[in-house]
Parts: sequence; C-alpha cells; structure tokens
Amino acid sequence: MRLNLFFLTLLFSFTFSKSNAQCPEGDVQLLSQADVDNFVSTYPNCTNISGILTFGEFNSGFNDISDISGLNNMTTVDGELRIFGTQLTNLNGLNNLIEIGGLNILDNNQLIALSELGNISELNNGQLQIAFNYNLQSLEGLDNIQSISGRLYFGKNDSLYSFSNLSSLNSVGELVFIAGTNVTTLGGLENLQYIGSRIIIGDNQNLENITSLNSVNYVGGNVYISENPQLTSLEGIQNMVISTEGETIGLIFNDNPNLSTCNFPNICEYLSWNSTEYPREISGNTGNCLDEQAVLAACGLGISDVENNTTNWNVAYQKNKGSFLIQSNGFQLAEIEVYDLTGKLIKSVQNLNSNQEELRVFTPENVLIIKVKSKEGKVLAKKVLMK
Repeated sequence: MRLNLFFLTLLFSFTFSKSNAQCPEGDVQLLSQADVDNFVSTYPNCTNISGILTFGEFNSGFNDISDISGLNNMTTVDGELRIFGTQLTNLNGLNNLIEIGGLNILDNNQLIALSELGNISELNNGQLQIAFNYNLQSLEGLDNIQSISGRLYFGKNDSLYSFSNLSSLNSVGELVFIAGTNVTTLGGLENLQYIGSRIIIGDNQNLENITSLNSVNYVGGNVYISENPQLTSLEGIQNMVISTEGETIGLIFNDNPNLSTCNFPNICEYLSWNSTEYPREISGNTGNCLDEQAVLAACGLGISDVENNTTNWNVAYQKNKGSFLIQSNGFQLAEIEVYDLTGKLIKSVQNLNSNQEELRVFTPENVLIIKVKSKEGKVLAKKVLMK
C-alpha cells in the first residue's frame, strides 16, 4: 500500500511539473512546419521564450514553415526573434508579442508584411535586420519601435520603397546599414538622433536625397556614402558630430556620380584635421565633391590649412601673359589639373616630364585650384588667386 502511494505521489509530481512547464528554457529553434506544430502541441500555453526564438536556419536555404498562428499566446522573447528562409506570407501568430530582444528577418521570399509586430516598442537586446525578403512591401508593424540596442540593417528588399513606418525610431546603438534598396528618400528616419557606430549608405540606385537624417547629432564611427547614382547632396548629415575616436572613424564619399554638394561645416572641419589620424577617402563624385581638394576649396580652406607640403613647388600667376608658371623642386611634374571652386575641371595636361611648366587658362573665375602629380604618383594642390 505504501509502495503504491509512493508511485502515485511520484506520478502526480511528474504530471504537475510537466503541466507547469509552459515554455522550454533557453533558446528554441524550429526548423520545419512539423517542428512548429509539435511545439504548439507540447507547449500550448507558452508565453515567454527566455532565449532566442528561431524559425529556420541562417544561410541554409529555404524550409517549409508557412504557418505560426498557433503561437498566439507568445508575449515576450528575451533574445532575438529570428525568421530565416520560411514560406510565411505574414507573421500571424506573433500578434501578442510586446517585447523582443531583437528582430532578424532574412531570406523569406513570400513574406509581404510585418503588421503583426505592432505592439513592440524597443529592441533592447539585439538588432533590427531585414534583408533579402524580395516581396516585403511594408514595414508596418515597426511603427512603435523607438530604440535599437544593436544595429539597424536593411538590404535587398526589392519591393520595399519606404521607411515611413520607422518614424518613432530615435536611437540605434551600433551600425546603421542601408544598401541595395529601392527607396528614393530616407523618409521615416526624421526622428533618428543617435547612431552608436558607423553609418553606411551604399548601392541605393534610386536614392535622391538623405535630408531625413537632419536630426542625427552623433555618429560613433565612419560615415560611408558610396555608389548612390541619383544622390546630389550630403544635406542631411550636416548636424552630425562625427566621432574622432575608435577604430572605424573616417569619411568615405565614393562613386556617387551626381553628388556635387559636400561642403557642410562639420565635413569641412573634419577635413581640416590631419589625414593620418582622421582618414578620408573622397573620389568618383562631381562638383565640389569631386575629390578632397575640391571639397576643401568649396569649404574655403586654403591648401596651407591642411597638410599638403607646399615648400617644394610653386605656382605664380603671370597677369600680363594670362598664364600660370608652375615650378617643382626635387621632383618631375607628370600631370597638372586646374579646377574652379565648384570642383569643375577647367584644364588638364598630362604626360609631362619637367620641373617647370607654363599653363594658359581662360576662365572668368578669380580663384582656382591647381593640382599637380609627380612621376612618383604624389599629388599636391594649391588654391591660387588670379591677381
């Protein structure tokens, strides 16, 4: 009798313990629709995942997950919510989520909307990464997110044409990465004020302006803007305090063929500092963004204000001849280029092999930039007043 009572007590204890295990401990990964269905059956009252909740597997192709509606009791995920390679068209089943650590949605070719995530206001333990979801049409559902502790990453969502649903976002703790998108503006990011690390804006074929970044007052790493063929101005980053500490500082403005306005005070100030300590790379643009010297000229900074060594060459304007006499000391001249203050190339002479050249220039401009290149490839420049 006592033995039977012991077994009954043990069985009751086991049953009671199992019925109260509403959710498994730690990370949960569901690789297939069968895994999802089994989870719903085993933990029908699960409300909290104490670790990371993953549907599918990163970089492992597509899976057959198409329905997660049975998870509608879920309210919190302490780690990231990760959705990889599924057949989901929506996130029905996650409607009651009010808190997640981060959100990572990659390679979901059937996914159209995220509207079921509308109760989430912050990502306090991870990133917001949405990429390679080729049919995603809207970020509705992210409207209430105010801060992200990790990075903000958007790329290759070919049907997404607007960030307007990010209008509540004011802080990103790490990198901001916007590349390979079809947006024409960054509308929706008007309230973003703080970026803890770098900002990268690249390969956005339709991006016309970045003025929506006007409120950003601090960037903790480099500012990288490259391969945006429709972008004409850097207006939008003029209020950023550009970090001068850390391993990723710098300005990189490359291969934006219509970018012609870069001479904003914060950029001018940065370019006036020593390039060894404060790196910069500016090329492949146009106008006063053509290269570093063009930006400096538009900033009103004489070459003597920066670090070019001008003691070993000289430029003299010969008013009576309407020409420049350019002389080098200790190196041979290979190329000479003349620019106006907008960065427009006025004259170019190449294939030289001398230490003195006379150059006639016909222009109504009063101030020009003379750039020379030595046989060894060293480039020097001076701002010259024609008087």
